[in-house]
Amino acid sequence: MIDSDEHDKHHTGEREKTPTGTYVSDLAHFLDSSGKLSGRAPMEVREMAGFLVLILDKVTIHFPDTSSGIGTGVRCRSRNCNGEIMGALDSIDSPVMWYCPECGNYGTISNWRGSQWDNTGIGGNP
Repeated sequence: MIDSDEHDKHHTGEREKTPTGTYVSDLAHFLDSSGKLSGRAPMEVREMAGFLVLILDKVTIHFPDTSSGIGTGVRCRSRNCNGEIMGALDSIDSPVMWYCPECGNYGTISNWRGSQWDNTGIGGNP
């Protein structure tokens, strides 16, 4: 049975933003022993890794002005979503947080400090 709120949303075209994915990612799981993206991983894993490092690159270059979130210019990777990923970094020791305001997907990226995508200039990479 459909409740009246759900019925109204269906008939007005209004949709609830229900996340289709929550991603808790450890960057180290995507890297080889030299700290580069592993070329031996399956295609889907390499695509996800590429998505994550694009977000890291954009968010860390703007640190410390990222605690309230910034547009990354990175397109959401969810099917049928053209949203732009927003990213945030509260503190240098925190995971990078990201979300898509269009579809509701969100996630975190940990163990990014000192990687080649760490653009903070604080320890790690300059």
